[in-house]
Amino acid sequence: MVIQGEPGAAIRAIRGKKVLSCSCDGFIRCMDIEKEVFDMLYTNDRNIMLSAICCAPHGYQSVYFAEAFGEMKMLDLRVGGVSNSYDLHEKRINTIDFHPHNPHLVSTSSADCTASIWDVRNMGKRQTKSIATVRHDSAVLSSYFSPSGNYLATARNSVDVQHWLTLDSIY
Repeated sequence: MVIQGEPGAAIRAIRGKKVLSCSCDGFIRCMDIEKEVFDMLYTNDRNIMLSAICCAPHGYQSVYFAEAFGEMKMLDLRVGGVSNSYDLHEKRINTIDFHPHNPHLVSTSSADCTASIWDVRNMGKRQTKSIATVRHDSAVLSSYFSPSGNYLATARNSVDVQHWLTLDSIY
């Protein structure tokens, strides 16, 4: 389950027992639903807005999140800090979503009017190139893989799905 609130706030459920949240004050917290307790996982020291969050599919130990200005970072909970940082978009990233069957593929949507698919194995600090990009005429508020993984749905400033990208062509 994903709840996308106002810009700079995102919540992601993890296996029904924990909930991750990021916020415009620069904090990532994890709520243990059974214990009814929040743990602080990350705070940036510059109060930079966080706008999207997603756990890596291979486990809860890697949390991907977006800071303002199009940067996605990987928080490695085993070491307690950010281990990777990627400049992906020219403006704010609105959503991050991993492919349901291929743990190396991740989609992002952005205020720069694009939704992109990336291979995390090929991402570097500089010159990261997407596998595929869908361009819209306004900010892309969300992009999510279908449960089968065969499609990427994107949406703009309305409740209607704007585009279904068939993924057969990128494999």
